Amino acid sequence: MNQVIKLAESKAHIMDFTVMRVLEAMFSLVRKGIDNVIEYNEDHPDFELENDQICNFIRKWVIFSTIWGIGGSMNLSARTEFSNELADLTDVDTPNCSV
Repeated sequence: MNQVIKLAESKAHIMDFTVMRVLEAMFSLVRKGIDNVIEYNEDHPDFELENDQICNFIRKWVIFSTIWGIGGSMNLSARTEFSNELADLTDVDTPNCSV
């Protein structure tokens, strides 16, 4: 995580970059992903998500949450660059983005 924070801190942001602000934003998004899984399973008791489906979703959701929670205050080109560099740090399959 420290490597991701340093990477994000090196990019231009439209708001003042503070570690606390971006981590709070990221973890709020992670919590929303967990809530989405719980709500889905409650709304679809006959078709609950399997553990491997939940793990796959959450792994990708954490990447999404990191891009938008930590990189959300970047402009489009900086956020695209950040997300591509983040993809190089993970083994989760992510699309290569371009502006």
